[in-house]
Amino acid sequence: MGQAEVQRRRRRPRLGNACSRACRSANCPPHTQRAHVENIARFARHFGRSPADLGPEEIRTYQVYLIRERHLAPSSLEIAVCALRFLYKVTLKQPWSFDDLIPAPKKPRRLPIVLSPGEVVRALECVSGLGRCCV
Repeated sequence: MGQAEVQRRRRRPRLGNACSRACRSANCPPHTQRAHVENIARFARHFGRSPADLGPEEIRTYQVYLIRERHLAPSSLEIAVCALRFLYKVTLKQPWSFDDLIPAPKKPRRLPIVLSPGEVVRALECVSGLGRCCV
């Protein structure tokens, strides 16, 4: 590492500290601050570079990595996405279209655990013959 690189690193504030300060000024709770800093650190470690040096293509690549390689659940992926959105939008003030660039993960739709009375009636109406007596 050359002298110019050392000087550049000394002058650049740590993004984790800058993000924490921005979270505090936005009145984020402490656990949200920690989650943001941890997710940003994982993002930086994944590429071995500062997030300030990374762009939209690396963000997309990282999201694909989280889904395909790490098999993150949609809720965990959403936490990582929120941290990256906060970093680039609030801390680094990037003029990107964040909804298109860093899309929120879609949560899978689940069947209801308890059926409403109307749903029970509709289900029973579908059963005919001998099966109706058993239901």
